[in-house]
Amino acid sequence: MTLVAPFEELYRQAPCGLVVTTADGLVTEANDTIIAWLGTDHDSLVGSRLIDHLDTGSRLFYETRHVPVLALQGEVREVSMTMVRSDGNPLAVLVNSTVRGDAGDVHTAIFDASARAEYEKELLGARRVAESSEIRVRVLQASSSAFVSSTTEEQICGALLAAASEAFSATATGVFVLDEQGEYILTAGANPLDGLLPRSAPRASDAALLEEKTVTVSVRDDDGRYVALVAGLRRRRLESVSIIPLLRAGVPIGVLACFFAREQDFDNQFGDLQAALSRQAAQAIVRVRMQRELERLALHDQLTGLANRKLLLETVAAAIERAMLTNRPLSVVFLDLDGFKGINDRLGHAAGDSVLEQVAARIRSGVRHEDALGRYGGDEFVAVCEDADRDVAASIANRIREAVAAPLEGVPAGYLVTASVGVAVYTPADDVEPTNDELLNLADSAMYLAKSAGKDRVAFLHH
Repeated sequence: MTLVAPFEELYRQAPCGLVVTTADGLVTEANDTIIAWLGTDHDSLVGSRLIDHLDTGSRLFYETRHVPVLALQGEVREVSMTMVRSDGNPLAVLVNSTVRGDAGDVHTAIFDASARAEYEKELLGARRVAESSEIRVRVLQASSSAFVSSTTEEQICGALLAAASEAFSATATGVFVLDEQGEYILTAGANPLDGLLPRSAPRASDAALLEEKTVTVSVRDDDGRYVALVAGLRRRRLESVSIIPLLRAGVPIGVLACFFAREQDFDNQFGDLQAALSRQAAQAIVRVRMQRELERLALHDQLTGLANRKLLLETVAAAIERAMLTNRPLSVVFLDLDGFKGINDRLGHAAGDSVLEQVAARIRSGVRHEDALGRYGGDEFVAVCEDADRDVAASIANRIREAVAAPLEGVPAGYLVTASVGVAVYTPADDVEPTNDELLNLADSAMYLAKSAGKDRVAFLHH
């Protein structure tokens, strides 16, 4: 498998272990993450059997349950196992495995579940501390179930809001998630201080994330650090606020803020429960983000970042439905590179990969912003152009063809790459509704017409 930056870095440094094995469990590839977790090296791990890195109990489960279910269903999700590091120490993990390809290779994502074991210990400790408070124990149990069943960040934040509201009886509660610019986005609950704090004012939330601990601010104990915050609390007739960070392995995710109108005792019992909830929520958010990223990778070509064949088929099917509903034309542009095989065969796969990356970028520049683009396979690319009749599609196809024909960086003189482009046009008012396969095959046939007519040209077929 050939990867390029940033996809190679994403694969190598992913926050989960990624392992490829043969059908009989022999490791053929592994990323840096799992190698570091196991305390081994690439050469030692590759060529070994995956089962040899499991403890005794997990080996038995792997042979009697994991392998048979994988053979029957083609995938196994969130299986709890224990791996053994090179120093003999255990590593609790969650395993997702999927069978890929005709050879039956198995792609496995391995998630560090140590935090889960730590959480279970924390839950036991919190239960002992909160034996006199049945509601708090119930909150932990209910929140744990809610976090596990949540599939989006919004659902997780909503579950955290519900748990905190019940546990602490706060006047107002807000769950804030950091965006890519480092701004706090209210994702669940309310912010009673909205619009009251100047952007330049020191933020207790920043301190909570930086110091990785709960920050409490009370109008009774004003030490002068948060003048604007205290003024805002008084204006809203609030007595205090408790802000706890949402962190996972030191990475800031957001904060949970609980506002109180009456004097609140922030004792150990309060802090332990708040900390347990925040850790659960942070862990759940990281899980959802990882699953979302894995799903994205499963539907995109790793070399070019474009949609893969599976996603393209889904995209064309959806576009056909919308064309039927709106009675607007739909064009599918299918292109195949002329001269690519010579570069790949004579200059090597690295040069071929570079050409594909450059071509993908040029096709992006040739299509409209709203057009969907994907790599169909090899040196074949597809653009799905909704609300595009023959004239519009011709303009798009020729822009792509001209862009591809320009000299390529790193390709010696004498190696010319052009594009044979086929366009299938579907007009709902005139044509019978096609399937996604039929429309793609029609565009493919048009491409072969262009290739047989001399290459570096555009040909059309109407459904």
